[in-house]
This record gives sequence, C-alpha cells and structure tokens, in this order.
Amino acid sequence: MAVWLTAGLLVACPGWGWACAGAAAAVAAITAAVSAPGRRREARPTSRRQGAAGTVIVIAAAIGLAGAATAAAGAMRHPAALDSAASGHRVALDATVTSTARESGAAAFGDRRITFRVTALRVDIGTGRIVGRMPALISTTQDRGAPHIGERIRVTGALTASEPADNIAFAVFSARWQHVAAPPAWLGWADGLRGGFAEASVQLPGDGGALLPGLSIGDESRVSAELDADMKASSLSHLTAVSGSNCAVIVAGLIGLGASVGLSRRWRVAMSLIGLAGFVVLVTPGASVLRAAVMASIVVFGLTLGRPGRALPALALAVIVLVVQNPWLARDYGFALSVLATAALLLLARPLAHRLERWLPRWLAIGLAVPLAAQLACQPVLVLLNPTLPLYGVVANVLAEPAAPIATVIGLIGCLLLPLCPPLATPLLWLAWLPSAWIASIAHTSVALPASAVPWPAGVAGFALAVVLTGLVVVLVARPRTARSRLVRRVCASAAAVTLVVAAAGQLGVGVARRASMPRDWVVGMCDVGQGDASLNCVLAEINTSPIRKRWSPGARPSR
Repeated sequence: MAVWLTAGLLVACPGWGWACAGAAAAVAAITAAVSAPGRRREARPTSRRQGAAGTVIVIAAAIGLAGAATAAAGAMRHPAALDSAASGHRVALDATVTSTARESGAAAFGDRRITFRVTALRVDIGTGRIVGRMPALISTTQDRGAPHIGERIRVTGALTASEPADNIAFAVFSARWQHVAAPPAWLGWADGLRGGFAEASVQLPGDGGALLPGLSIGDESRVSAELDADMKASSLSHLTAVSGSNCAVIVAGLIGLGASVGLSRRWRVAMSLIGLAGFVVLVTPGASVLRAAVMASIVVFGLTLGRPGRALPALALAVIVLVVQNPWLARDYGFALSVLATAALLLLARPLAHRLERWLPRWLAIGLAVPLAAQLACQPVLVLLNPTLPLYGVVANVLAEPAAPIATVIGLIGCLLLPLCPPLATPLLWLAWLPSAWIASIAHTSVALPASAVPWPAGVAGFALAVVLTGLVVVLVARPRTARSRLVRRVCASAAAVTLVVAAAGQLGVGVARRASMPRDWVVGMCDVGQGDASLNCVLAEINTSPIRKRWSPGARPSR
C-alpha cells in the first residue's frame, strides 16, 4: 500500500520523486539509529518497540523505492522538452506499436479513424530531438490497414502534450504512418492467431460470436457499443478482461500435462512459465493480465523452491513489482479493480460464505460469496466510473460464472488449433459459442429488468460513502461471532443503514434541486447522425418572447 499510494501521488509531479526517496531514507536511518540497543541493558528496546521500528523502516523503504522509481521513469516518459512543445506542432517520431488498433467514427460520413498506442523512442520537433521511452496515442484516418503489435513505424502528425499524471505522454492527431520494421518473431506469431480468431468468430451468429474472442483472449474489437454497455451495467465486463482465472487455467493445465508425461518438477515449472508468457503475448499485456501473470509466476517460482507460498503475499509482491516497473499503473482503473477483486476473493469470500451458509446451501453460499466479495471491494472504484449500484450484478455473475470458464478454455483451444487444423477448430468454436451467447443474453436481460441500476452520489462524496459502506460490511462479515463483538456488529449494522439512508437522501435531494432549478417549459433535443452526438437545451418561454421570433416566418430559417 505504501508503494501504491506513493506512486499514485508522485506521478502527477515526478520531479519530487528523488526528494521523497531522500526523505524516506533519512526517516529509515533515524529510526534504525534510535531503535538500536544501547550498551546498557536498560537501554535495550522491547520486542514491541523493535516491531514498530521495523514497520516504520519497511514502510520508509517502500516509499523511497516508489519515489526513486517514479523519478527515474518520469525523466524518460515525460521529458521537459515536451512541455515546451506547442500544441498542434508538427512532429515526426520513431515508435514501436504496443496495442491493437481500434476503429471509431463512421466510414459512411468519411470520418473513419484508427487509434492505437505506441512507445516513442525518438521524437523530432523542428530542429530538436527528444530521446526516451514515451507512451503515446496515435490517431489516424489513413486508409492502409492497422499496424501490428511490436511493429516499428515512422509517424508524422500534430503533437498534443498530456499532463504528467496521464497514462500517455502525448497524442499525435491527423497522423500518417509508414512501416519501418516487422515485429520480432516472439511477438509476430500472436498477431496471426488473433486475426484468424477474429475472422472465424464472424461466422458465429449474434452477440455470442462477438463476445467469444473477448472471453477467450480479451479481444473486444467485435463487441458492439450496446453489448459493451450492457456488460458493464450488469457487472459482467470483467469476464472479457483476461485475469487470474485464465492464467490459473493455463498454469494448472500445463503442470498437469507435464505430470501426466512424467516430467520432473523443474521441467513442469519451466513449461508452465513459457506457456504463461506465450499466453500474455497472445492476449496483449493489459493491467489485469500483468497482475495475474506476475502473481502466478511468483507462486510457480515458490513451487520450484519447494516452498508453496500464500496467495496474499504473492499479490502484494506482484503489486510492488508492477508499480515500481511502471508507476503510472497506480492510477490505472483496470489495475485497481484487478487487485481489489483478487484481495477480496482471498480475504472476504470465505468468511462471507460461512455467514451465508446459515441461510443457504453450501454450494449456493460459495457461489454467491465470490461475486459478492468482488463487488463489495470494487464498488468504491466503480462508483468513480459510473455512479450507480447494479442491483442484479451479483445474480448475473452467479448465472454467468459457470459458463465463463467453458467458453474461455474451449475458445482458447479453438484459437490455437485454427492455423493447425481448421476442421477440428470450427466445431470447438461453435461449442464455445453456446456459453458465450448465454452470457450475452444474461447481460441484456439483467439490464432490461426494472431498477437494474440504482443511482449513487457521484464524485468524491460517492466514493467516500462507498468506502465507508464497504468497510462496515467487511467488519460485519469478517469479525468473529463472540459476546464482545455483538455491540460492534450492531454499531456497524446501524452505521451501514445510516450510510445507505444518507446516500439515498443525497440522491433525492440532488434530483429535487435539479428539478426546482429548471424552468417550467424545458425542451431537450438530441441529434445522432452516426458520427457524433449533440444536444440542444432551450427554454420555450425565452424563445417565444425573444425579438428574434418576430423575424421568423413559416418555412424560413433564421440567418443566425
């Protein structure tokens, strides 16, 4: 947590990183000196004092590590010369493509745009040159296909610098790009698989075919805007984000396969790590994928040493490794949701299942505890993205969870078999289409039900209320049932009820105030022509009494 919070604060001003690292080192040194035992027996610290001092030293070291990592990465990621570059300045850059391209706009209106991310290695601005590793977003209308991940390209366009805290250093609009070098062999093989899987999924009907690549390899390029919105509103969008369950299936399957053919433990571990690395390349390394892969690698290395580790320390170490490697992940919503959901499954799912077993069968209690724990932990972050509470989210997850691993595993096997044996891969894809279509129908149905999304206060207030409510529920669930805990449980239950009442009253008050502030004759007009949206809000009373109305005639249009 110290590494995560420090990096999240310092990415907005990376220049303060070295000062933070120096201050943390000084605190650690002073604490070590003060807590060191003296020569006299009475000067020796107690075990409690030693533990407190050790905690302070470890936290200071973590803060210093995060500060140094942020400062070092900031110098390469966001050089000072970028700040002096005027917005709209024409630039040329050599870059490596780091993401699949996404298409937006309407081709029928001549507004087809392709966006993708790159890592710029060199940027030429006028007569100056900037060298570093700068993440950038490229937006182009060039009709020549899309570049592949790992491909080296030359881009020219108009530069727009971003704030230091943004996940990109700059964006290039109206860009033109040309091929420089093909992707390396260890990246190029995956692009053909992704493209072949996307083409094969076109033959599958409905939303099931559009959703299957997302469930299997995280490719959401064919997911429509309506399906994407319904998946998010029903709390099912995490199924298309490759995460820990996918990596666990890969590692467990390869280790089991190695054991079945009689390989030693070292060879099984090596095979599982190679397979995991190939899977990460295939699905492209997003935030949740990296978290899951690093955590799985830590657990596998523990097995190599003959010391199977616990999951929670592995999660903490994965967070440290990833945030130190890229401090801007500390502000990534996908990374935060992945870590919080995993921590909830490790800490909250079991005690929650024990509580539910008092009223439900064991299998149903476990099935409800997993999505409910993840929903509780992630809700404060989800409120920042969409200030609503999905009323049927837990039930939708309970119905969809059994189908998700079937679609994932069978779809992934079909994807791998497509270039090798298409006649065998095609039936597998149709078999994986069934659970994929089931998940899509659950998303549509849950959104269509009445009161599917309950309004929640937006902004910092909504986030704080969600944090308080989540903390109270965790205390209610995780605290052992003893005589002393009855008062604490009653207080927490009362506080949770008060929090819900405050949130409902706040939403009601905002709605009443908004309605009271609106004029009586209020008209809202929406325009959607395929390439963008526009809204027009007008007060009819003002228009009717305006002098401009006197110059209007039936069938005529005003000049202004």
